[in-house]
Amino acid sequence: MLARHDELRRERRREETAWREQAAFLRPDDNAFDQEIRERDDAEVFDATPLYANDTFASGLFGQMTNPANRWFELTLDDEERARYRPNAEWLYRVANIGYSSLSPQVSSFYAEVPGVFANIGCFGNGYLAQEEIVGEQYISDRSLPVGQCYIELDYKGDICRFDRAFSLTGRQVKRKFDGRFDEKAVRDEARYRIIHVVERNYDYRPRRGTDKPWYSCYLSEDIPSLQREGGFYELPYHRFGWNRRDGRAYDTGPGHNARPDLGSLNEMERSNLVAAAFAAEPPLLTIDDSYITAADVVPNAVIEGGLNSQGKQIAAYLERKSQLQPNLQQSEQRRNAIRTAFYYSLMMLIQRPQMTATEFLGFQEEILKLMADKLVRVQSGLASFLIRRLKILERAGQLPPPPPELKGRIEIRFVSPLARLQKLAQARGAMNWVAQLGQAAQLTNDLSIMDNVDGDALATMLREANTELVGVQRDAKQRDALRQQRLQQMMLPQQLDAMGKVVDIGATVSHALQAKTLADKRVKP
Repeated sequence: MLARHDELRRERRREETAWREQAAFLRPDDNAFDQEIRERDDAEVFDATPLYANDTFASGLFGQMTNPANRWFELTLDDEERARYRPNAEWLYRVANIGYSSLSPQVSSFYAEVPGVFANIGCFGNGYLAQEEIVGEQYISDRSLPVGQCYIELDYKGDICRFDRAFSLTGRQVKRKFDGRFDEKAVRDEARYRIIHVVERNYDYRPRRGTDKPWYSCYLSEDIPSLQREGGFYELPYHRFGWNRRDGRAYDTGPGHNARPDLGSLNEMERSNLVAAAFAAEPPLLTIDDSYITAADVVPNAVIEGGLNSQGKQIAAYLERKSQLQPNLQQSEQRRNAIRTAFYYSLMMLIQRPQMTATEFLGFQEEILKLMADKLVRVQSGLASFLIRRLKILERAGQLPPPPPELKGRIEIRFVSPLARLQKLAQARGAMNWVAQLGQAAQLTNDLSIMDNVDGDALATMLREANTELVGVQRDAKQRDALRQQRLQQMMLPQQLDAMGKVVDIGATVSHALQAKTLADKRVKP
């Protein structure tokens, strides 16, 4: 295991040079990739634009994809028609609510940790979230992991088949976590030790074996040879969030990679600008060799004796450097804009404008979707694996209600965050435009039968799914049909009464005619 871990370490080392350069400007607190504890290293950072850009990027993803104020995921079935069946839809909605409850701050730290994952995506292109059930407690540990702790191996399908997490603990922490499972005499409380948690796919797994699990787990240490703790997981407890996949590489790239040339250029330009500004504010003083004037004498409101010679000529002058400042300021602003563009800064800020109309908001949202659609799929893949494991944990704990007998098929995750709902809104808007154009065609051709092409029930379902996930706002198909039948009967009742009235009138007329004929016949007889 340690030999394979060294292979993963050598594989990741190809990425670390770029990560260090990006972390210096984007994540100064997350700059350790060799398990050494390093202090925040931003003493040579002269511009905060990259920090603001990455924070805005992370906040934008959090607000648009996992905002706790909105419902950002729902459950459905692989068969959409079966998922719309009222008992199935209500059960799926209820299970999703239980999933939301498991993410609440009382049970989990998910909403506090996931912004760190998004910030790592912006800087490194990769983010990792650990999800571990605390046995015996009503708590699930969700934690954003530093990129420097994580090593991954992909199989031939591109899926993770091994995940190594290398982290350091003090001897005291090691004794608490692995109580009695190693030689504690060889461990000092104040020393730090490197621990490796290996989780890899168990290719020998057979569901019939009660003690076997799909993922094999083992804790070990290079510093403590006697430490070895084995176990297993039903699902991979580490979830990976990527941004831009590259062929032949296990690690993704992110906005920080695109902005990498501009990060260094901007920092160097700002260093020069600060030096130039210092020269402009406090320029060097030029004096003759025997001058008594020093820099300490040049203060506001001071009288400098000896500044002029007996002929009235200055014996001290300033070195002028102002003319070199302006070009650098312009170039610095160009680099700032390039960095903001790499992190979608303008789009993230525009959608937060309170004065935007609904049409403008949807327009900007669609722009984000177009620019980020392929990347958001990678982020949603990590969220989906996280939610699937969360629901499996709740199921094993007996927290989910029994499904209805009609529920058949595979349960799937459907994201309904603002960004995910944009596609449905665009489809619904297209459907409404189609209906409106059919109405115009019917008026122009004076042929109302054109509107027979519109399936009103299907259109109503599309509009509801595009605007809200509340199942109760749309009637069940049986209730809808019964209401229509009742309305039809009510509409037919006046016609039936009118017909019955006409029948009665006809009967009365016939009766009167027969009676008159009878009386006439009696008068004719002698």
